[in-house]
Amino acid sequence: MPKLPYLDSSKIAEISVGGESRLNARVCDFAWVVSLQEQAKLAGIRFHFHQTGANFLKDSKFYRIPKKQILIGLCQVKLKIYFKY
Repeated sequence: MPKLPYLDSSKIAEISVGGESRLNARVCDFAWVVSLQEQAKLAGIRFHFHQTGANFLKDSKFYRIPKKQILIGLCQVKLKIYFKY
């Protein structure tokens, strides 16, 4: 996988990914999470995946996770990029 030009480790300190947990949350596809993690690693940027969210897709299987059971520590759809100053 080639290094993407917008992942500049001199400007980005960390990529933080977490699925949405609200009522009409978008689906968090684990393949997307893994792709982002690989790109961050190639660019030398820290990566943190902090929760699956309410609607999670992994290996073509869909999981509906009630809000009170969402695992902290385990997608996007909320993407935070922390810039270095």
